[in-house]
Amino acid sequence: MLEQAQTHRYNTQVLVTPNSECFGRYRKIQVAAREAWFSQPGNDCPVFDVAGIPIGILICRDKSFPEIARMPALNGAFVLLNPYSTLESPSHPFRDWSLKLCTARAMENGCYIIVNNNVVASEAVQSRQQAGYSFALDP
Repeated sequence: MLEQAQTHRYNTQVLVTPNSECFGRYRKIQVAAREAWFSQPGNDCPVFDVAGIPIGILICRDKSFPEIARMPALNGAFVLLNPYSTLESPSHPFRDWSLKLCTARAMENGCYIIVNNNVVASEAVQSRQQAGYSFALDP
């Protein structure tokens, strides 16, 4: 979600309880140049207790930077969540790239990684593009 905090905007993932209470948030750190007009980078890698399991979060391209995954792992994260939103096409083979990066982050940090992409049901998505593609990896 896009979060407004005073004069700043962040690409934020929130954690919500079954009772719809927000109990945590992570702000994307590695903001791409094409996102900088609407989002500023966060500066914290918190670890959240989710039903007794320590969880860290990496949003989209954060997974491209080993140190961003390392920080929650050093603080006890057992699982890393990696939500993202991108399309796959012949000219942009995101699946291969994402799977390789996430495999490396799981192995480097001894963490499980759960990756999920949104599903796009739109006529704007060309027939040779696909969204979706979620997976989980063990260390």
